[in-house]
Amino acid sequence: MKKMKKILAMLLALTMVLGMGLTSMAADKVITVNLPVDDESTVVYSAQIIEEDRESSLGWKFVKDGTDFEAPFVKAFLNKNAVENGDVELVIKALINLGALEAVNNFAVNGDINSDTTESMEEEQIANLYYPEAVDWSKGENLNRAMTAVQANFTTEAVVTSGEEGAVVPATAEVHVNDAEIGLYGIKIETTGFTYIPMAVYVGTGFNNLTVTAKGSEDKIIKTIDNIGAEGDTDESDKSVANGDTVEFTAKVRYPFFDTGRTDREFVITDTLTGGTFTEDPVVVTVKESESATNVKTLTKDSDYKIEFSMVESKPVFKITIINENAEPKVDYYNAAYAGYIIEVKYNVIVGTDGAEIENKIKTNFDTEGDSVKLDKVQVTITKTDDSETNVKLPGATFAIYEEVTAAAEGCITKENVTVKEFNATETTTKTLYLKEIATGITSSVEDETKGTVVFTGLDAEKKYYIKETNAPKGYSLNETYYGLNTPEEKTEDGSKEYTFDNFEGITVVDTKLNALPSTGGIGTTIFTVAGCGIMIAAAFFFFASRKKENE
Repeated sequence: MKKMKKILAMLLALTMVLGMGLTSMAADKVITVNLPVDDESTVVYSAQIIEEDRESSLGWKFVKDGTDFEAPFVKAFLNKNAVENGDVELVIKALINLGALEAVNNFAVNGDINSDTTESMEEEQIANLYYPEAVDWSKGENLNRAMTAVQANFTTEAVVTSGEEGAVVPATAEVHVNDAEIGLYGIKIETTGFTYIPMAVYVGTGFNNLTVTAKGSEDKIIKTIDNIGAEGDTDESDKSVANGDTVEFTAKVRYPFFDTGRTDREFVITDTLTGGTFTEDPVVVTVKESESATNVKTLTKDSDYKIEFSMVESKPVFKITIINENAEPKVDYYNAAYAGYIIEVKYNVIVGTDGAEIENKIKTNFDTEGDSVKLDKVQVTITKTDDSETNVKLPGATFAIYEEVTAAAEGCITKENVTVKEFNATETTTKTLYLKEIATGITSSVEDETKGTVVFTGLDAEKKYYIKETNAPKGYSLNETYYGLNTPEEKTEDGSKEYTFDNFEGITVVDTKLNALPSTGGIGTTIFTVAGCGIMIAAAFFFFASRKKENE
């Protein structure tokens, strides 16, 4: 009896061990997806796209469990409208070559894919094509287009977990995969207001837990300033502009994902300008996977995008539409190869001369709020007075305003050994100035608060200027001093793209009244002239008097 109990106990223990072993063997492995934001609207979906096929010489086949991955994936990968004989095998061969799928024992094909196999693909496009480790743009385009085409069929929802406060990874999602189900998996992330690139993840025979990072960004177009200034000016810290300056802008936005059944798949970027004009050339449009990507595709006008310049309500407007010359029908401009990638537009604006600030309002047809940048121009008021105790304001004085430049600058005027009074200085100095004349103006004669003043507008708050009187009012001496302007204080709020500054502080220039010239020499001829006129009048009187007497 005791022996039977021992045997039963051993059998029970063995059963428990086997059960634990089987449980362990059947346990799921996990693909952890690191998410860039912790948002309650985030949903992560996954699906197996390609599974093992031991009856195929290639070792793989598309999953067919009621969901059709094969046709849309193959058509998008090869950029074709229909699947032809041999296309499925060609795509699987390409994925094996790329490392997206393992080469199994029953795989017996030539490792090199001949580009003649299909007119839709080049050899280079097939070789090394595996997102996200794409070597260059052409090697990431096909798989990105294919993943976009099938992402609507990713329906298995993953568990999303918020990270700890202040954590490097704000949130994660866990995609569970059974050891027995090796193959190519797709993962898509949906967050309100964000666009993510669908991920292709290979689960092989040696698979262990894996961590991948989601790539995406907010669905918002972002506008920045690259450079401000005249041609050749490379100071990238400028935030103020002057009349005639060139402002280089960059706009960036993620290209959206659209399902094939959607009808409004046109993607348009629109920029409206105040205070300047667009330069139609150069405009450079590029596509890249991420901000850090070194491999960038430059789009070609009229085949990859079209651009229109127009005037809307007296404001210059440009509109860029991303197109797909291979789209069928042609009215469908959507290019799935760009889905989730960054569209970057670089263009220039010439600042107007009317004194108005520069404002750019850029948006897309899916981000109507958009983004804007305002650049302030400032002014200075010059007042002309005499040197009397009442400081009488004087109209009719001509002033010139000069920008300080380098000696080699185009249009530079060298003023050697001139008298200079810097802003708030108590004494004048003598120095050589290198200047470029910006504008001239005459002090007002209008009988109001503007009398004796002249205002120069459209100045750059971050440049150095000098004021010089070039023509004095009548009866006053010319002031030969060059007056330096102050540096205005920036009033831009933190994080704002409205760059504002105080105006330059006004300058008062004083002139001395010219004295009357003293009389010199003899008594002059005036007395003789008066006496001569008197004699002539008297002679005429006596002449007419004598005539009258004779007639009587």
